[in-house]
Amino acid sequence: MTELNKGDMRFARSDRGWYDRLQMWTGTEWQDITPKSVSTIGNPPPKLVQQWSDIALDASGMFEVKMQFATLAAQWGADQELEACLAEVSFFGSKALADSVRAARRPGAPSFKQPALQALGRFSTNAHTTADEMTADFELLRQAVLQLPD
Repeated sequence: MTELNKGDMRFARSDRGWYDRLQMWTGTEWQDITPKSVSTIGNPPPKLVQQWSDIALDASGMFEVKMQFATLAAQWGADQELEACLAEVSFFGSKALADSVRAARRPGAPSFKQPALQALGRFSTNAHTTADEMTADFELLRQAVLQLPD
């Protein structure tokens, strides 16, 4: 048996069956030191875990599967934390602020709408001075078209 030293830590199984409690050895017993913010988040819904499983099974090897699960779980936990923080500051009463914080937390793919409109403007005014500028604008328009839904 491994000798325990004061300050050693472990994850312990909660009554929900998950290893979601952090404990520290005090020298005589294990003491629960799980932060309240972690213990109140709870477990991800089974349907969400199934979606993660479907995504992770597309990975090529076991390490990739584990990384995919860890990434998705971390994102879910961060989203839960963010929503809890936004609930705490909801007295500001600004939905726009909350939406802005959510958008900044995990930004989507870049939009080509504005740059594509600018490229079209250059084509309509013959503003290209070199073939390379024209080729770059064609590529920008191609990428914008590829973002459109089928």
